[in-house]
Amino acid sequence: MAKRPPEYDQRATITDAEGKSRPVLASDLHGLDEFIAAWENEVATPHRMAFEAWQLADDFHPGGEGKSSYRIVWKTIRELTFPAVQITFPNLVVRFVNERVNRGEPVFTNALPDQEPGVFIVPEWGEILERDGQTGYQPHPNMQVSVQAHQEDLPTANIVEVIYVFPFKTEKQSYSDAIASGRASIAPLRMMLEFTFGDRLLGPKLTEEVGEVFDDWHWNRQLGGRDIRLESQADMRYRPAVEAVEGLQRIFTAHVERDEAETLRVRIASRWCWEAESQADPVMRFVSYWLAIEALELGENSNIAPLKDVVAAVLGLQRPDVTVAIGRLYATRNRLLHGKQRTIEPTDIDAARTIAHVLLANRALGEVTDGQLTALLKVVTAQAPLK
Repeated sequence: MAKRPPEYDQRATITDAEGKSRPVLASDLHGLDEFIAAWENEVATPHRMAFEAWQLADDFHPGGEGKSSYRIVWKTIRELTFPAVQITFPNLVVRFVNERVNRGEPVFTNALPDQEPGVFIVPEWGEILERDGQTGYQPHPNMQVSVQAHQEDLPTANIVEVIYVFPFKTEKQSYSDAIASGRASIAPLRMMLEFTFGDRLLGPKLTEEVGEVFDDWHWNRQLGGRDIRLESQADMRYRPAVEAVEGLQRIFTAHVERDEAETLRVRIASRWCWEAESQADPVMRFVSYWLAIEALELGENSNIAPLKDVVAAVLGLQRPDVTVAIGRLYATRNRLLHGKQRTIEPTDIDAARTIAHVLLANRALGEVTDGQLTALLKVVTAQAPLK
């Protein structure tokens, strides 16, 4: 293969929708050197890598130079508005039209969906082999990321399209935060549309995106909201069968010994934790973890003193040592639910997750690991240093 001219990066290739490959200009490839320098092998958890790009940009509408916006399109359920209707405001356009819808997304062609929405993992396959009386494991490492910027035009249909222009640039927000901000902004409009025109107007969601618009309402789609991990980056861990059996026995013994009320409490909290991990919206993830906490320790009681007491007891501390941290998270929960706050910091999500997991392990298994205790202590002391 002929060597590429120096203006092209030797390490990257773009393959288009027709399967044709082309090199990438070195000036257009950002972050690869920094990524390689930060790469670590044999880590406990594979690194997360984000993917971002633009679609529909052209010479008159360059990517990154429009107004940050949110777009959602619904297909109606056999409802036609004729002639087409478009209502335009400086920061909003609403259209009832009959036309084709263009949508797109990044697709990792060699990855599997991870537990968290929008996160994918390139799997490492492997097998247990026996040879010459010896048993061993043969992994098949895979360190290649294959991504396609998928784009398609759907057939002509009756649709409702809403484009909302943010009053701020979303470049400092994560993709999921931008989606959440868009939903929060148009949520009243969505409900009023349904109340006014009936529940068949807003049928299946055809696309939901963040991007940019220009003065002519040209839409540039930002491709994001996808993180990728490489399983082969992680260290290999071996678990003896006896350890697996003992762990399963502890799980089932603890389940049998719980009374009916405690079983219900654990079941509800576990369901909320699972719900949190399936939420793409960061705010809903935080709220779901907090609901797990309430199900475990508060019940119908709005007084969070019992929560402070149990967190302190697990850590071997006193209530004043945990009051600031727990109180601040509870205040965040209240601001989110009552509209005083619209976004959530990743550190607050992690804190709620840690508390929920520790309290759930404490009630479900009657024991908490050293790693969980360390994480919980970090949450508490981050806001209320111990004296």
